Amino acid sequence: MQKYTEIQSAYDEWANIYDENINRTRDLESLVLKQMLQGKKFDLCLELGCGTGKNTFFLSQVSSRVQAYDFSHQMITKARSKISAQNVEFIELNLLQPWPVLDASADLIVFSLVLEHIEDLQEIFKKSNTALTKKGKLYIGELHPFKQYLGTKARFENNDQIEELVTFTHHVSEYMDTGVNHGFTLKNLTENFDDDNNQIPRILGLLFEKTE
Repeated sequence: MQKYTEIQSAYDEWANIYDENINRTRDLESLVLKQMLQGKKFDLCLELGCGTGKNTFFLSQVSSRVQAYDFSHQMITKARSKISAQNVEFIELNLLQPWPVLDASADLIVFSLVLEHIEDLQEIFKKSNTALTKKGKLYIGELHPFKQYLGTKARFENNDQIEELVTFTHHVSEYMDTGVNHGFTLKNLTENFDDDNNQIPRILGLLFEKTE
């Protein structure tokens, strides 16, 4: 658990400048999520790893209710200060712990730039399947593993020092195979590029549907 404590501390430190920093990964992932979910409507959305709320307001517009979780106290405090939507509830939670969610209660689960910080995806997909209704959707937006192969990872500059976070590489096939093995069907996969670089994709977008 030591590495997850380090990640939590880093996000607490990052929270005050997260929204202001130049961050192509943050901005492009937010766009990918909107493109994948635009026009759809949901009852209960579980936003697992809401950070400072960069996607929370949009999710509140496409969902009747949003439960937004994060393990960083400073990040979720920032999100609370920004989001006043009455249908959003913020909850401080480490996703490796049991989720306070009824079985088959949510019809959308969202992970945005979260799973690179979780070593084992099996339990995450298992919990997601349990929490989702039949035909419920699971959205994943992550730094593309091709970027990770080249050394890119979550990092930020603070007081002229570069802080790098603990991350784990998950291959595209790992996301797909783990999803299938836990009762999901892949409905959409997009590889998304920076405007000025069409050689290496920056964001991997995945949309699964619970079928079992």
